[in-house]
Amino acid sequence: MKIKQLTLTQFRVFEQVTFDFHPGMNLLIGINGAGKSTVLDALRILLSQVLPKFTACKSKSIAFTARDIKFDRGGLTAEITFDAQGIAFNYLVHQTHENYIASIDEEGGVRGQAAAFAEALSGRELRLREFANWLLVQEALVKEGIGLAQQHLNRLEYIAVSKAKTRSK
Repeated sequence: MKIKQLTLTQFRVFEQVTFDFHPGMNLLIGINGAGKSTVLDALRILLSQVLPKFTACKSKSIAFTARDIKFDRGGLTAEITFDAQGIAFNYLVHQTHENYIASIDEEGGVRGQAAAFAEALSGRELRLREFANWLLVQEALVKEGIGLAQQHLNRLEYIAVSKAKTRSK
């Protein structure tokens, strides 16, 4: 099998990108958060879906999830073009956001796209754009009556005020 091309639209960190793969070794380089692992994950997911369709592969198919859809977008599209045994194949997946609706679990936590976004941001430094998106999500969740989002905003305000007081001294 020779992978020729991978196109990702609204997939994780990518708005729209096409990777052309060439014979021999292909190298993905970039700073942290640029999407190197995302490219490998997309290939893994797509190949897990397509290989059982025309090979003896018995591996379980992997599905795209809400976490894979770029935040604040309607859905994702992933397409892979490859040659197998001299035959060209093209496999296209479009996953809409409507399949993933945020819900509240028994403990009052948010599940779905909002939870996936919050989980993706935890434990690492944020870029300004990511923070702005997180803030917009929290404000939208507060309007929907999600108490946990209000707690997040209250904590953020407390930290900001504390830091401002510390700096003014």
